[in-house]
Amino acid sequence: MPLFTGYSVIAVAGEDKKFLGLVTRADVLEQFESAFGVKRKGIRIAFTSEESEGRIERLGDILRQYHENVISLATFDETDKLARRIVLKVDPNDNIAKFTKKLEKTGFRVLDIKEV
Repeated sequence: MPLFTGYSVIAVAGEDKKFLGLVTRADVLEQFESAFGVKRKGIRIAFTSEESEGRIERLGDILRQYHENVISLATFDETDKLARRIVLKVDPNDNIAKFTKKLEKTGFRVLDIKEV
């Protein structure tokens, strides 16, 4: 995987080395902004979870139970591989305190809640 360090564009080629197009730094940033819902106002909740089967499904159950509308959801491995960091962005509402309390009762550890 090539790095953008020092380059504003990267050429994209197929397996046959045929030129397919260019990817710019702006293209990459636009995709990250879209994936993280940067242009939509919402509540960003950062939390961790044990790394075990069914945890994201349990999160989905809680989201449904509290009628949260998800703008974005991203997960990252923590360094010890036994925990997973999750960053969730939902539409603003007056249910966030109850929702995050339920997350904590279910074994998720809330790290930060911020209106963005």
